[in-house]
Amino acid sequence: MAKNNTSILVIDDEEDVRKSIALFLAANGFSNVDTAAGANDGVRKASAKKYDLIILDMIMPRVSGGGALEKISEKKIRTRVLVLSAVGLPEVVGEEVRKRYPKAGFLPKTNAATELVGRIGEMLRSPAGTI
Repeated sequence: MAKNNTSILVIDDEEDVRKSIALFLAANGFSNVDTAAGANDGVRKASAKKYDLIILDMIMPRVSGGGALEKISEKKIRTRVLVLSAVGLPEVVGEEVRKRYPKAGFLPKTNAATELVGRIGEMLRSPAGTI
């Protein structure tokens, strides 16, 4: 799948983080990027439009990334999900995400600048499905 044809939804409660990720993706050839200001907004957008990949923050107020994963799963939305988190123990969070949602990917935000494009490529090589 060509980068410029890949539709990505970035869900993060922090506006500067959303914008930074969208700008980073655009600079790396991904021109079809939408953003959502939180889990409920993101799930609503993912229900209305097909996304090849959702990049999801784990720690958000009101509804967490985990809550968003549950809603995406309940609604049987066919996509790929890459969870990004700045939580202090990324290996613990990553293992929990993989245990509960084996098809979801995980990447610590501290590694995002160096690993994000590669991880997106890996995820896009696998078929989309329900998490």
